[in-house]
Amino acid sequence: MKNKSNPFKIVSLIFVIFSIFILLVFKKYIYREHENISLKNPDIIINADKLYYDFTNFTDSSNSKYLNKIILIDGNLISLDNRNILLSPGISILLEKNITKINKKEEIKVKGRCLGFDNILMEVKIDKATLVN
Repeated sequence: MKNKSNPFKIVSLIFVIFSIFILLVFKKYIYREHENISLKNPDIIINADKLYYDFTNFTDSSNSKYLNKIILIDGNLISLDNRNILLSPGISILLEKNITKINKKEEIKVKGRCLGFDNILMEVKIDKATLVN
């Protein structure tokens, strides 16, 4: 009887170790740390008018050029609502933190990740953004 339980215990132990290893690998890829874009250098520095023009006229090439890139954008503020700001002519930006100290019609610089162009709202979408002084 003792001989039959030893192989079973070894196989069970190997299965448990392998399972723990697989769970740790999945955890690493599923629960990645939050990317702090404010500390990174921008991939592209561009004016809001130029960014909007590129997306409305050259959508395919703009997607390959700007999509998921960290972009530093300067433009005129149209509206501010908690964490959402809109730059002229149509750059919708989601900020990391609430901001209330900006005046409308003020030129600002924002750094964030480009999500692409929304054809329904006709806006370029930016998220994980922070104001740059």
